[in-house]
Amino acid sequence: MEVRVLERENAKFYSGLFLPQVAEEIENSEETLSLILQSGRIAVGALAGKLEEDSFVITSLYVAENYRREGGATLLFETLKDAVSPLVRNIKIHYLEQEEDGLEAYLDVCGFEEEITDTRFYRIFLEEIEGIPLFQKDYRSSEHISSFSGLKERDLEWLSHLAEKQNSLLPPGGFLNSAIDKNLSIIYQRENEIMGYLLFDEKEGSELMLSALWADPKNPAVAVILLREAKKKMEETGKEVSSVLTEAVNERSEALLKKLLPTARQVNRSWNYRI
Repeated sequence: MEVRVLERENAKFYSGLFLPQVAEEIENSEETLSLILQSGRIAVGALAGKLEEDSFVITSLYVAENYRREGGATLLFETLKDAVSPLVRNIKIHYLEQEEDGLEAYLDVCGFEEEITDTRFYRIFLEEIEGIPLFQKDYRSSEHISSFSGLKERDLEWLSHLAEKQNSLLPPGGFLNSAIDKNLSIIYQRENEIMGYLLFDEKEGSELMLSALWADPKNPAVAVILLREAKKKMEETGKEVSSVLTEAVNERSEALLKKLLPTARQVNRSWNYRI
């Protein structure tokens, strides 16, 4: 096996070896370093990442199943280490736990050490939601809930301004952020006051990214109503979603998440290799 650097102009031919969002970055950014693992003339693996301050962060790592345990992943890492050691002090990798997880053993063999991180991602399985006590209470749905798909741009702009005044959590660009899935994202408002909202990112596959969950601290039941409405909306649209991923951006949002969804489990891990 051998490793070579992937030229940016050829990136589209190897996109299947990288995570989708990383493949897009490779094609559109000069900041990403990408390595291809070859067995003869066949590409059987890949590694990609980028510089962040004094570290190189691995954003995608893959070796085809039939070529694992043959030293290919180690060869990718050793090649990367030789390339970036003059530039950085650390090589890092942040990842989410998956069903198949041989990555942890590999990182341990390579000399990585697990780190505590301030970023916390939680996974929520929708099939578990109905069994949560808060969801079994009889909350009345409200006519004040609106889908983002039914709101005009000027309405979203006004609501963003309102949310800022209430010091609620907003993505960059507010409710006009193009990454928001307008079909699934919903907001609960009464006259000139926002009571809560759920924002989902546009995402393919069976797992959704819940980018924001906010509810008026004086009325936490709003969050339950919104979550139930979102689940119903997924079923109505026929979107096959098995789980939702969300980030706890601060202690307050993490406390709310744990109270509403006690079955949610933290799934992100962070590992560091000191050069």
